[in-house]
Amino acid sequence: MSAEKTVTYDLANDDHYRALTSRLGGEERIRKSYPELFKTFLRTRNDAIKSAAQPRPLLRKSAGESNGFTDYQGIRELEYHEGLLHSAAKMGTADVTPALSIVGEMKDLVSGKTLGSCAVYDTDSHCLRGTMDARAKADDRYSYGVESTFTKLVYDPSGASHVLAATLTENCAGEKEARDMIESIDISDPLPHKTHGKVTTIYYNNRKGPGCDYYYDNVRQQDNNVQIMLPFKGSVRFDPNYKPLYVDRNNGFVLRIEEDESGSIPFGRAGWDKVKIGVTDNTLSWEFPDDWSNFIYKSQVKAANNVEFYCRMVIAYSSPLFGNSYIPIVVTSDDDAIESYSLKKIPKLRFEWGCFAKDTGIRMWDGSYKRIAEINAGERVMTASGTATVTEVIDGTEKELVVISTTGGRTVRVSRDHPVLTDTGWRTAEDLTAADALRTESGLESIEALYIEPYNDKVFSLRTDGDGTLIADGVFAGDLGRQNSAGPKEKKPLDELQQEFADLMTNLAKEKEARHG
Repeated sequence: MSAEKTVTYDLANDDHYRALTSRLGGEERIRKSYPELFKTFLRTRNDAIKSAAQPRPLLRKSAGESNGFTDYQGIRELEYHEGLLHSAAKMGTADVTPALSIVGEMKDLVSGKTLGSCAVYDTDSHCLRGTMDARAKADDRYSYGVESTFTKLVYDPSGASHVLAATLTENCAGEKEARDMIESIDISDPLPHKTHGKVTTIYYNNRKGPGCDYYYDNVRQQDNNVQIMLPFKGSVRFDPNYKPLYVDRNNGFVLRIEEDESGSIPFGRAGWDKVKIGVTDNTLSWEFPDDWSNFIYKSQVKAANNVEFYCRMVIAYSSPLFGNSYIPIVVTSDDDAIESYSLKKIPKLRFEWGCFAKDTGIRMWDGSYKRIAEINAGERVMTASGTATVTEVIDGTEKELVVISTTGGRTVRVSRDHPVLTDTGWRTAEDLTAADALRTESGLESIEALYIEPYNDKVFSLRTDGDGTLIADGVFAGDLGRQNSAGPKEKKPLDELQQEFADLMTNLAKEKEARHG
């Protein structure tokens, strides 16, 4: 692979200006279809011309000085393997930026044919990644090139917008393809075995049912902490020329779960002696014990927030060619990770818990009330917008419940993280305050009492095919689907310039895909 060649655009230079606008669809197109973006190009160009006309002292640029465009940008990956060509480019800034884009093209340098492309963007962000894949020639001789243009919108102190851009090129050439030391990584747990979905669902405290992939009994809870258990079982198969020996637990072993708002939650090595490690021929397998767990703050992993699984382990191996050495492998559900010979991607995890007290009355389809403990799958219940069928009944245990009483004389008892409908939308029980008003069958009712009481008994919840609402003791509350569905994050509205930038990148991507998709 050759070294990267970088061109940072000086928009005072006519050739640079034409080259950049051409990469982004052409000056005429930008002028007609994206007027705010065109104004930004002209403003940047005019400022660059004025700046170039000013006499400046000669200064020696230090080795680590930034070029003013971005904190980093580059083609981080360019590889050819078994007839497939893959490239990834990444850019980033220290501060959140109005808009970032990467427009890339992958070519066969012999024929000049374009094999793949990308046009990606993000707004109000500080990091962006663009990837390209193509099926290339199947012979051992190859010569391919990648060119990526990185564009960044910025606002100066006066609020005026400017555009900064750079293009990087890199070539990939060779005569013989490498062989992977690791043939495969196979994971059997955690995976969505029963739900067959994109997320692995874990229930705690015997909340059994078809809606979960794993459940754990006797999960311990404290005032602020809850025990989180995880299944982890898999194997790695090496090339026949390499023999795995053991997992080096003292050499950078990491196992953790990660959540956007709560950060990283590590799992230590306290139970390592219970981990089963086996080696057969060129395959090493592992199985972590059922009680492999960690106590974490309840607020760190909210019900149904999709969390990322991450494990890095180092495996010692022997080879007749190179003797004994080590190789790290990674199992992760990080969306940004790219699967490779030593990295295996699995679905994200979701933890579910939260129910009603067993004596809670649920409004049925005919207007009657029925204890939630007596309701079965297939029965119909009343919702905020009509009726719905119960598809699943979940039960478990709770040591304490939140008691909510209203000025209308209603009282409902739910787990801390159960959602109830208020005048400002859905809120979990433990997040309520005396200032909230609950939505009930009679309308809005203020909260008269709000406290936690000991319970130590069974709790129940219902999953329905309706709008996610149950009427529990006259209060509008969430069913299991509502309880365990994280709402979409509110996206900040784009201003006109950002919207034009987004539209341009979207249209470029569609056109490139149509040309060689």
